[in-house]
Amino acid sequence: MQAHSLGRVWVLGIGGTCLFLVTQSEPVFLVPLLLLVATGWALFLVVGGPNRSTRIDPFHVAGTMAALALLITGALIAIDYGGSLLGQVALVCGYAGVGVVAVWGSPRWSGRAFLALLLVHVVVALVDFHSYDPRIDVQPFLEGGIDALWSGSSPYGITIPNVFDAADTAKFYGPGIVDQGRVLIGYPYLPSPLLLDSLAHVVGEVRLMHLASLLGTAAIIRHLATDRTGRALAVLVVAAPVSRPLVNNFWVELVMTLLLALSVWAMCRDQRTRAGIALGLLLASKQNLVVVLPSFLSVWRAGGRRAVVVAVLLAAGLIGPFLLWDPRGFWRSAVEFQFVQPFREDAMSLLPGLVDVVGPLPDWFLSGPSLVLGLAVSTLVAWRTRPGPTAFALGVGLSLLVTVLLSKQAFTNYFGFIGAALLLAATTWQRDSPTASATAPGESARVPGEPWPEQDGQEVPSGGAPRGARGRPHDRGARDVLPDPAGSHPGGALDPGAGGPRSAPHAGQAHPG
Repeated sequence: MQAHSLGRVWVLGIGGTCLFLVTQSEPVFLVPLLLLVATGWALFLVVGGPNRSTRIDPFHVAGTMAALALLITGALIAIDYGGSLLGQVALVCGYAGVGVVAVWGSPRWSGRAFLALLLVHVVVALVDFHSYDPRIDVQPFLEGGIDALWSGSSPYGITIPNVFDAADTAKFYGPGIVDQGRVLIGYPYLPSPLLLDSLAHVVGEVRLMHLASLLGTAAIIRHLATDRTGRALAVLVVAAPVSRPLVNNFWVELVMTLLLALSVWAMCRDQRTRAGIALGLLLASKQNLVVVLPSFLSVWRAGGRRAVVVAVLLAAGLIGPFLLWDPRGFWRSAVEFQFVQPFREDAMSLLPGLVDVVGPLPDWFLSGPSLVLGLAVSTLVAWRTRPGPTAFALGVGLSLLVTVLLSKQAFTNYFGFIGAALLLAATTWQRDSPTASATAPGESARVPGEPWPEQDGQEVPSGGAPRGARGRPHDRGARDVLPDPAGSHPGGALDPGAGGPRSAPHAGQAHPG
């Protein structure tokens, strides 16, 4: 049996698990605690010394998770739109069958099935848009911000109607936020999602941008895949139970996910200006990314100084004008609002379980430790791993996961972005191992400062060189994979994740910050 990187297997497993977290489960402390322990072990495997190997094939883990996601999502789609029992069974079998071929099929049929899976999600999402109307404040925040921007007003200075009743208002908002049925807060994120969502607002549906973002992320993962594991991860991102809720509930994390995927793709291509543009847009997307700032050291150390400089300048160029335009509105909506948000008992973090045991927690504990530990994890990964796109995605995912697991608010959208980041790292791991010391058989041995490996879309049979490589030795480290000239380029197709009435996390869930 072949040896595989134990770190990759753990990161893949944690990332895949995040994509199944739709609602809080009982007992409330169990899943967050297990995830925190697993994250600590994965961190040790990555930064704690020589690379450790395992007999567990990462493809078996990825394939099992993809198959489970196909069954769950297929069942939810069938319940929503299948009609009779026979129709529901046919929908589940057809949907799962297409996904199975996309993972396990021959190279020719795998690529075609993947495209078919994406088209299925496009259709489901479009139907969802007409049948599902979420009661969530992210929608008026986004649409109100875009309308204000187009009319020449600051999106950070608007107010929106309160969509919640009195009980939910007290649960979702801090003191002084709501007055006479209006939420006295403008657009609460950084500018990138607002500007990108404006493109879809032209045709009357902001969620089209989020659908396209999910499609694009899956297509990029498929394109970057160098083995069967990567193919399975592309299907998992599409079929994950969080996909439909993420699209339907207007959450901006899907836009962030696409920007991260584009960043990793550009870094793998050694296109540093493009990487810098994607990284700059990502940096100017949401406030919680402050904990991933040390991860940019991975980009810098790998020779991507231009990418980092472009990213910083672009982020400043995007945020600065809005700050100067309306300093008070920007501060209140994008900064102060994040700190006055209340502790949520329905958060999928450790804190609700901790409150059940020890009682109310001090205010400083609700935000301070999570921020400090997130920065520490991001710094550790950037400092102790081999720099490159995999290390960057890994630092983003692990640091945010630690932060969210100890935060006062932690919901589906957070875990959706974190899971995608970790699966991106697992996808590129095969050619760009982040392990600090010796590499496992078949893994990349790139040294710091060496250009990032360029993707050629070829895969190799176990122990062999890529077919059609004209005798050239394969230097990218794929070991247990199949040739896929068609499958690794899905024709630019994008991947929809749909979210329907029964897949929504909870009706009335508020903007989680």
